[in-house]
Amino acid sequence: MSSYNRGPYLQRAIESIFNSTYTNWEIVIVDDGSHKQETIEILNSYLDHPKIKVHKLYHNYGSGIFAKNYGFLHAQGDYMTIVDDDDTVYPESFQQMVEYLESNKEIDILVGFASIEQNFQVSKWKGKFEEDSHEVFKYRMLFGNLVSCCAQMVRRERLKEKFIFNYIGAEDYDLYLRLLFGNDDSSNDVKYARIPIPTCKVTIDSNDRISDTQHIVETWKWIPRKTFEAFKLMFPQDNMTFEDYNAIRPLINCIQRDSLICGELNRPAQFIVQKLQSFRDYILEQSESNIKLIELADYISIQVVKAQSLLAYPDTKDLILESGCNQQIIRKDWQTNSTRANLMP
Repeated sequence: MSSYNRGPYLQRAIESIFNSTYTNWEIVIVDDGSHKQETIEILNSYLDHPKIKVHKLYHNYGSGIFAKNYGFLHAQGDYMTIVDDDDTVYPESFQQMVEYLESNKEIDILVGFASIEQNFQVSKWKGKFEEDSHEVFKYRMLFGNLVSCCAQMVRRERLKEKFIFNYIGAEDYDLYLRLLFGNDDSSNDVKYARIPIPTCKVTIDSNDRISDTQHIVETWKWIPRKTFEAFKLMFPQDNMTFEDYNAIRPLINCIQRDSLICGELNRPAQFIVQKLQSFRDYILEQSESNIKLIELADYISIQVVKAQSLLAYPDTKDLILESGCNQQIIRKDWQTNSTRANLMP
């Protein structure tokens, strides 16, 4: 648990772990040079707690990256998760994730879902609430980060030499892409699974962020190039240019999420449909030697259907995906200034 000058949030995060139905836990708190007295007093109150280790760095490194890496090095359990000081853990999440990993020894990293708290209101889940196999999850991560740090649990011993954050904006996304696509030896691939359980709540409106927001946003510019490189590893036969990939990436990311605004379409909808069909056909060719890829082909087929709905209103500029019992694609026709909905399967 990384911490910096957020005493009330820190206290809430710790108490949420105390309320966990799973009791065989240890908290490693790494404070990144807090100077506010309230935070210091809370940290000091846990110095003698038998299940909490407090490490004070006495210097603010301007980012939570160093604190996360430091904490991982000092963790001792079989499994590990990262809970920032403004996160809270749902009571049953540790128990459910440990039981899944105990029953699925081939999985290295298990991912659940995180809700988002903004302005003290819990709004939405990060990502679409469904289960993913490793192959589907790998494909989905090409178009956007679906993982919150507190929504994952990793096998510490197996990943202790790989689970290292780089000093870069969106360091968690960078780490996941390296784990998913950075190993040339497929026999040593890090295996992910995602299950539809609520794990934690992420607060995004606290005032004293560990990271320098302006600097981090500037350094996010690496994401399109890095994900394009990963895309070429997964679809080596595809002749898509970086410009085309970068144009459709936000749209595909929106299709696989709920309640997101996609903005202006930078490529014709027919082009997007054709590219998705190309992905699916390639995966189907490969599935003869890998039966698990059939799930991925099925998932991309659903994306094709959703993208095809764009063709019904080719003059529209905005695409919004709304969550609900029946997922809808809602479009605003800028010529008539009216809103129309096309029911999705």
